[in-house]
Amino acid sequence: MKADTVLTLACGVVLGFFGVVGTAQAAWFKRIHSSACYTLTWSDYFIHDEFFGLKNGGTGSKTLICPVNDDSNRPKSSAVQVSVFGQHFGIGSVVASACTKFWWNTGGSGVGFFCGAPTSRSSAGVFTLNPPINVAWATSQVNEFGYIRIDMTNSDALQGILIVN
Repeated sequence: MKADTVLTLACGVVLGFFGVVGTAQAAWFKRIHSSACYTLTWSDYFIHDEFFGLKNGGTGSKTLICPVNDDSNRPKSSAVQVSVFGQHFGIGSVVASACTKFWWNTGGSGVGFFCGAPTSRSSAGVFTLNPPINVAWATSQVNEFGYIRIDMTNSDALQGILIVN
């Protein structure tokens, strides 16, 4: 009976150890609320709406920049997918791209940026866009500043962004 208890405790400790290691390897999610985003130019007019999120209140196409705050524990280069959520009202297209603002590679001069291939939607309704991130947020860009660029047309709204590792 005593040997069974010791064996059970030993197995529990070993499994508990592997459980902790497995937990450390678990996927992480980062959510970015639309209120963290800003307009590309100061003259762009966006409405903060409790239901829709950040809504294009002007006419024509407007651009939002949404920073991706990463760190050494959760670098943007380890992300496997980005999902941009919002509402499109069917005029033109809504377009999203994963981008990088260079600082480290340019010696701190802060010059230059790069955006990966865009993804878009033209049909009206709730949307989820998944811009490719493999180039803009490559391991070689780990010390640079990542962001999502979203081009929106009349009345389009951004609700938020989900980054999955």
